[in-house]
Amino acid sequence: FTPGDGIVRQPVAVASADELLAQAGDASDAFHATLRPVVEGAGGTYKEGPLKLEDRIRAKARDDYGDDVARVVDVVRATGVFDDLVSCGRALAHLLALGRSGDLLIRRAKDRINRPVENSGYRDVLMNVEIAGFVGELQLSLARLLEVKGSAHRIYNLTRALGGNAGLLQALDDGSRADNDDEDARRAAAAKAAREEEEGQRGSEDEAVDLSKLALVRTLEGHS
Repeated sequence: FTPGDGIVRQPVAVASADELLAQAGDASDAFHATLRPVVEGAGGTYKEGPLKLEDRIRAKARDDYGDDVARVVDVVRATGVFDDLVSCGRALAHLLALGRSGDLLIRRAKDRINRPVENSGYRDVLMNVEIAGFVGELQLSLARLLEVKGSAHRIYNLTRALGGNAGLLQALDDGSRADNDDEDARRAAAAKAAREEEEGQRGSEDEAVDLSKLALVRTLEGHS
């Protein structure tokens, strides 16, 4: 779910990236202290992420939000890693209960388990949670999926760069043809080398025969 206007932002006005980073530093301990026991109590592993770098905050605000720094809500971040969906579901239920009690506010949740990231198949639950007056990001994921996340992300970026699945398939086809052309060239070069070697051997044999004939002629001349 998302807010009615579809926009998630920090609850306090933020004028710059360094100001946002300072607020994140103040809220970080409370954020992780609240979420760690939820993840670990459900049987998961809690991984505290580093604060987003100031230049990355500026870049994201510029590229995605029209320089509205307050809309960058992943400066403080963490990942809950689970072995199965049952334990992941327990953590999610606990988070919803905390949200109802007012201990935290869930500002946005993306169910990418039932609706995975397009063109990648990657699945997780991505939540923006407000704790101590600051909105951060919590990702709930499965251990097996995290093992392939890096490769999936690279494939996703490549697919986007090539214009979608059709572009990726065309690139793979072109690469396959290039490989075939290279293989044909290697085979042709090997065949040429073999022919040259064979011709060289034949030349050596012919030369040896000619020398033998010459020796025979001289021998016969010596006896005549």
